[in-house]
Formats: sequence, structure tokens, C-alpha cells
Amino acid sequence: MVETWPVSNVIVDSRHHFWHISKMNYFWMPTGESIVRRNYLPSDLASNLEAAGVTRTVLVQANQTQEEAKFLLDLADAVEFVAGVVVWADLQASDIGHVLDELLRRDKLVGVRHEVEDNPDDDWLIRDSSMRGLRMLAE
Repeated sequence: MVETWPVSNVIVDSRHHFWHISKMNYFWMPTGESIVRRNYLPSDLASNLEAAGVTRTVLVQANQTQEEAKFLLDLADAVEFVAGVVVWADLQASDIGHVLDELLRRDKLVGVRHEVEDNPDDDWLIRDSSMRGLRMLAE
């Protein structure tokens, strides 16, 4: 069921990330000490949202794994301010239909993305397996 809010009372942060560096490998993170290289979880964002008057957010994957998709959807279920989650799914996987069916059972799923610009396969978008997965996603 999709929750609705009075439009005049809603400010949405349309993209933010959470991550837990001891649970997952984020290949893009710098090594060593860094402001980025630490956990970022709902408790880190909540006071900033309140101070800015933001009432809802959209959480976007930071790691292209199904483990992170589940982690983010679980976090979203536990946090009221997360209105939706955009996750990654392997659209070339032979079981993509099953994966998408499982994701669609999650109330806060709002999208699936694939970072084409970071994909080393220049032909990813025109591969038969990608096209099959994109068609299944569109359905």
C-alpha cells in the first residue's frame, strides 16, 4: 500500500545513501581515514532532516549487490522518514523475474537502477540478457 501525504506539508529529499562499512564492501570508497569511510545510518541523518524541514526521503543504493538492496529495504521499513528505496538488481541474471517479484513484495521499493556509466561492458545496454531484464522490469 502506498502512503500518501498532504502535498503542502511534504518536503522530500529525493536522494540520499546509507551504508554500513563492516557489513558490505563499497569499492568506490577511499582507503584510510576519510569522512566518507564510516557508517552512515538513519540516526546520522534524522536531526539534519528535522533542521531542514525535510519530512520524507528517497534512499538510493550505494553498492550494486542484492545484499545491500535487502539491507536498505529493511532500514526503510524501520524508519518512518524513508518514503521509498531505489535498489540495484542484476538485470542480466537468469532469475531476474524471481528477484523482481521478491523486491516488489517490499512496500517501500520505488525503483531499480543500474549504473551503466560505471559498467566496464560498453555493450551492456544492448545485450540480449540486459534487454530481457529491462523488459521484465518494465512489466
